[in-house]
Amino acid sequence: MGMHQKALADLNKAVELDGTIEPQYRDKVCKLKVAAEKEFAKEKDEMMGKLKDLGNTLLGKIGLSLDNFKVNKDENTGSYNIQFQN
Repeated sequence: MGMHQKALADLNKAVELDGTIEPQYRDKVCKLKVAAEKEFAKEKDEMMGKLKDLGNTLLGKIGLSLDNFKVNKDENTGSYNIQFQN
């Protein structure tokens, strides 16, 4: 959990404990939500990059990479289909 996410959680808890402070911190909550979402997206992208590197390292031992696989999501069922590509 990043700094902005922790700050947002703390501010939400403070507002929950004392609802009278909500109007004066409403602006800060909105700004923190935006910053926390950006921070989360950055952390997610970083994590996915590391997972892809790990996958490529493991698959590289047998002469493959993640680029050899294509993942398609079925919009109707939400399930995924993985296909091997040369």
